[in-house]
Parts: sequence; structure tokens; C-alpha cells
Amino acid sequence: MVEYVTSDNLQTAVERNPHLAEYLNNYRISAQRTPTFVPVPDNSLRDVTALDIIYPVGDPIFIHVYMDNGARIYKPIEPDLTIEEQQFMDDVLMIILNFAANYPPPESEEILEKNLEDIYNRITSVGSANKVKGMSATVRPELKEKLLYNIKKDVVGLGPLEPLIRDTHIEDISGIGANDIFIVHKIFGSIKARITFGDNDRLAIYSKRLSERVGRPVSDKVPIVDATLPDGSRLSIVYSSDVSARGPSFTIRKFADIPISIVQLVNTTPCLQRRRLTCGWHWNMGRVSSYAGRLPAQKPQS
Repeated sequence: MVEYVTSDNLQTAVERNPHLAEYLNNYRISAQRTPTFVPVPDNSLRDVTALDIIYPVGDPIFIHVYMDNGARIYKPIEPDLTIEEQQFMDDVLMIILNFAANYPPPESEEILEKNLEDIYNRITSVGSANKVKGMSATVRPELKEKLLYNIKKDVVGLGPLEPLIRDTHIEDISGIGANDIFIVHKIFGSIKARITFGDNDRLAIYSKRLSERVGRPVSDKVPIVDATLPDGSRLSIVYSSDVSARGPSFTIRKFADIPISIVQLVNTTPCLQRRRLTCGWHWNMGRVSSYAGRLPAQKPQS
């Protein structure tokens, strides 16, 4: 698993991440308020009505959760590219792919990410303009790190969904069509994510590439696929518009690195369900104790 540096206070976060400073400045102007920086969100925020927080999930990604017309919105903050920068990145990526043929097949995401960074640093140099020449490129200083992040996000990560995959507070991710992306958050419940794929054609391309990466390619003949992502998360894709009228759809049920305990589940479950869960746990523990009392004693091994 790739490790990420996480900024634990706003000053450090802004110093390390210029795009966050720019986002906050624009938000203050448009909303006339400043979000609260929360290093680690917890259950005390669940019932806050005027919610407006930003929390880190590993630089350079931050999450903004705020209210919009009475509804909670989940918005990732990351180094975005303009259309021209995206086109330039595609050209740089083609050079990287040519050089990648000289490397042995990576055995892990960490090695793949390291190889990408190594090739990127070899073929790029800082210049006054973004320009590709032969098998190298010059990159403006302010774009150098931003470009590398987006290349890694698309090649190693899950593209537009990478911030959601990084966020350990998310349990489920679902999308129906290019613009209706929803998450199930451990603290805030079901929320609409401010993420878009642009249009259904782009989402179809994304869905097909994602299915190919996990070895279960979708097609018009095989429009529904279930698979497992490298981190263990469960993936379901409905590819064909004949099956999903609103466009391609997908669901990701995230895999927890550490299985959730009964205490965590009780603390993050609504009141009525919490009572049932607690009673059920005690009932099951009683059954285990009763059954254990009937087990014959085992002779210690010498």
C-alpha cells in the first residue's frame, strides 16, 4: 500500500499545497465564510447542522464537506488541470509509456508509482512553456508537481474516483450516469459527491478501462461485471445503456484494512439499530459462552 504524507494543521496544509490555498481563497470570496480544518473527523460532527469542514486524506487531497440548499455535499480538493494542461499530460504520458517498455513488469503499486516518477523526472525539465519535443518535454515550474500527481492518479490510482478511494471514512461509492455520484460516509451517511465524468461517453470509456485493469472487461455482450479491486474492495459495473437507461453505472464497496469492531459499529450506528446490535451481540456472546461451557477439556500438548 502506498503511503501518503498527511498535513495535520491548516498552516502546514496550505504551505505544502498551493491548490488548497487557492481553493480556500475562492471559497471565502464566494461563500463569505471559511471552513474549519479538522485533522480527523469524528462522530461529534454527525449532527452539526451548519456543517462546513475540510479534512485531509493524504496530500495533496483534501475533502470539503459543506451544506448546499439544506443538503450535505462532499467535494474533493485536488490539483486540477485545465483542458490544455490535460492535453499536454496526454502527450507526456505517451512518452512515459514508451520508456516504460524498458522496465520489468511492476510487482506492486509502489513499484509502478516509483517507475512512473523515475521516468517522469528523466524526460521532463523545467522551462518557460509546456512543450513536447521528441521524447522529452519542458514543463512550467508551477505545473511540474501537479502534472506528476495527475499522471499517477490516472495510471496507478482510479482517476476521478481516487480521492474517494483514499478517504478511509467512505464505505460505499456508487454512480449512475456521469454526474450522479454518491457515497456512504461513516460519519455523515449518504452524501452526493461533487464529482463529474463530463458525459456518459467518457464514463463508458472509464468503466471499460477500469474493468480491464481488474481482468474482467465489460462489453455490449458482457454488460454486467463483478470484480475485486487491488485493495480488496468489491466492484460492480453495468456498462450497457440497454441495461442502465441513465448511462453506465458502478458500485464500489470498500474494503477496510482493519475489520470493524463491534464497538466501532455500535458507535457509528443510528440509535434504534444500535440497540438491536448491542442486544444481538450480548445474545451471541451468551451462546458462545454456553457452548464453550459444554466443550470437553483438552489435554495440554507436551
